[in-house]
Amino acid sequence: MTPEQKFTLAVTALLTGLVIVLAVLIFLVNLVKGYGAEIQKLQSGGKRTPASGLAPSAGRDSAGIPPEVVAAIAAAVYMTYGESAGAITSIRRSVRPARSAWSAAGLLENTRPF
Repeated sequence: MTPEQKFTLAVTALLTGLVIVLAVLIFLVNLVKGYGAEIQKLQSGGKRTPASGLAPSAGRDSAGIPPEVVAAIAAAVYMTYGESAGAITSIRRSVRPARSAWSAAGLLENTRPF
């Protein structure tokens, strides 16, 4: 076999392998998308309204949080937990630590017992 024939065979094998891998990946992506669409269709039997999970006090701006953020948090909780989540009674900002995250991680790493 001449070097030219070896090169042609190698390129043909490489391209064939790439095409097969790409075709299988496209098939798997479409399979997962279709499966996700079917599951979503099955899970959304009824229309869900995120606003129904809000408590009357959740819409008030007590901690300086904009009402749009409160609504987004309430919708995310409702979509995650559904009707069983109950009502959101309050949303408050978390307390920021005195140290940065990197400083706390370094302190934890260097003071960890053996």
